[in-house]
This record gives sequence, C-alpha cells and structure tokens, in this order.
Amino acid sequence: MAAEGARAGRRRLAALTRAPLASAGRTPEKLLIAPQDLRTTDPTRAGEIYAGTFAFAGRLVEVGGGSPFLIEPPTREWASALHGFGWLRHLRAADTALARANARSLVDEWMTTRAGRDAAAAAPATQARRLISWFCHSPLILDGADRAFYRRFLKSLARQARQLGSIASSASDGAPRLQCEAALAYAGLCLAGEARLLKSASRSLGEEIDRQILADGGHASRNPATLIDLLLDFLPLRQAFAARNAQPPQQLLTAIDRMTPMLRFFRHGDGDFAQFNGAGPTPTDLVATILAYDDARGLPVDDAPHSGYQRVAAGEALALIDAGAPRLRAVVGGPCGLSLVRVFERGRAHRRQLRRAALRPQGLGGRRARDRRPFDRDGGRGLLVPLRARRSAALHRRAHHPRTVQGGGAPRDRRPRRDRDGEP
Repeated sequence: MAAEGARAGRRRLAALTRAPLASAGRTPEKLLIAPQDLRTTDPTRAGEIYAGTFAFAGRLVEVGGGSPFLIEPPTREWASALHGFGWLRHLRAADTALARANARSLVDEWMTTRAGRDAAAAAPATQARRLISWFCHSPLILDGADRAFYRRFLKSLARQARQLGSIASSASDGAPRLQCEAALAYAGLCLAGEARLLKSASRSLGEEIDRQILADGGHASRNPATLIDLLLDFLPLRQAFAARNAQPPQQLLTAIDRMTPMLRFFRHGDGDFAQFNGAGPTPTDLVATILAYDDARGLPVDDAPHSGYQRVAAGEALALIDAGAPRLRAVVGGPCGLSLVRVFERGRAHRRQLRRAALRPQGLGGRRARDRRPFDRDGGRGLLVPLRARRSAALHRRAHHPRTVQGGGAPRDRRPRRDRDGEP
C-alpha cells in the first residue's frame, strides 16, 4: 500500500511538471517528426468514409453529408473509435488527393465543432489514441494545408497534450494508463520545445512499464492481446526516440525485448494467436508485423511463470495452458477467465506423445515429480483437462467408491467376504 501511494504521488507530481505547458498556453512552433503507424490498413475503407459510412466496433453508421461528430453514437465503443482517429491510416493507405483532403476536412471539423467536449472523446484512453493517431498521420493531415490550419492544428495538439497530462493518472488501471503515458512521450518527441514534457513522460512511462510488464514479458492483465496493442505503440515510440537522438527509458527497451518472445509463446503453428482472459480473434498480419521487428528471432520459451502460462509441444501437437490465478478485474479491464487449456492435437499417437512430454521434468519447471502432470485425458475422449479439474474428479470418484466410508474413518471393503471356495 505504501509503495502504491508513493507511485500515485509521483504520478501527481509528474502531472504538475507538465503544468508549464498548460499555464503558458503557448503553441509549439512546429512538428519535428511523424512516427510510423504499424497497424494494418484497408484502402477501400477510404471510399466508405468519404461517402459518410463509418463502421467501428461492430456498428455501421451512415451520416451522408452530415458530421459524424454531431450525431448520437450507437455505442460508447463506436464513439471511442471515431474520436480516436485510428481510421486515418486507411485514408493514408489510399494515397489519393481526395483522401488527403477528406482527412484534413474531418480533423478541421473535429476542431471546429469542439467535439473534444464529448464524454467519449474526453476519456483518457481515447485522448491518448487520438494524439498518437494525429502525430503518426500528420503528413496526411497537413498535406496541402495553409498556414492558418497548421497553426490551429498545432494549438489543438498542445491543448490535448496538456489535458491528457493532467488526467493521465486517473485513467483506468492497466493498458489504458500505460497508453496515456506513451502518448505523452509521443507529444514530447513530436512537438518542438517540449524537452521538459519528454523528460517527465519518459519517467512516468518507465514506472508504469515496471508496474505492468512482468519479468517474463507478459502483461499484468494476463490478456495476450494486450501485448499486441502495447507493442504497436512501443515499437514506433522506440524509433521516434532514435529519430530525435534522445535517450529512451531503459524500461521501454527491456520491455520490448521481453514482450516479443512472449508473442511467439502465444502464437500457434498455423499463425493464430491464443485467446485467453478476454483476448478475441487477432489478425495474423498484426502479429507478423510486430515479429518482423524482433532482431533476436528466438524460439518461444516453454515456461512463463510470472504470467501463469505453460507451452508444451510434441510432434505436431501443441498445448498452451493457462495455469495461473486470475488477475484483479481493475487491472484486467475486461473478462477475467479461470485456468483452462487450449489444445491443438493430431491423432491418438500425438496425444500419448504430448502426455509423455508433459511428464518430463522440464515440462513444468521446479515442481515435485508427482505434480508434473498438468493435464490428462478425460473419459478416454482425448480431451485434455487441467490438473485442478482432474484432481477434483478423482476426489469425487473416491468419495463415491464402494470401498470408501462416508463421513470419515478408514476405508473398508463393504462387499461380503468369501472363503477360498467362493462361498459367502
């Protein structure tokens, strides 16, 4: 509790150190760099957006010639995606004069209508996503813009950075808070004359990384998809530090080195990504894009003790095992699953081979020999079940076995004894 209170105090102090930018109310002179956006793109969506069709978070809204920022959003998730401006990457991928003019028009419309006052737009995580998107796609937005628009764009970026700096510590615990600190580091790198902001944001980012990224590279939420979301921001951020010839926080560098092998850990042989603790289907090209930045390109580890996962491979069979306790919902920020097993198996021989691999001492690290079987077959159907469930089933059978005395006592045989001739 004392350590958490000290961290909260440092976050409040970091917010105050960003106050000079807020109190001055000045506009930065220029943008220095435009970081790269690693997320996949679809150029065909640029035409849909130009036609007034906005499809986010499973909902499609057609505004025609109206403004998407003035309508009643169907869901909060849709509004967050709209105000986050992550969809600018599709317009940039189209690489047409029309797409560039449309991007600039929509950003200008957002600034003119004061759409930032919307509750969804003002959420810390949405502000962070919008700042990162505007920085990354500033060449698209500013292509062909006049001097007046350029100044208003810089002024809006500075105002949003000030606001995010004052509320970043109140963001939801977990990945949203980490993304807020990353967005402030982006602001310190991209805006001219913000060395003090960069220093403060780098320190706060390093502290959050220490708190949330585990020693084996997993995230505190135990959600594998969170690693993808964070690395898509961390990798361009590392490049931005190098482009500015600035020293990144050491925690950022070591976290990336630990997180990329964990991506290989959760990746199946066919390229699919594991779905534990709230993780849904993940585009395989996103994982491939991130792994292209992994210089080591090493094999995945078999044991992630801090994250609570095990990986067992034998032949063509692979098992990813959730063997850890659920995390607090405050950190998870979504569904919080129990221990389970995710298995891809090919044939009975591979099941036996997989079971023998799990029985080997290196299968589960430093447990006692009799506790090294993480799973077994259930009822001869070839399904692999967790050790916890297998033990529960064994206790149930023992309780109802005819040789067991209910209510305690030593077990005894209830069947009538027979003599040597077989007579009772």
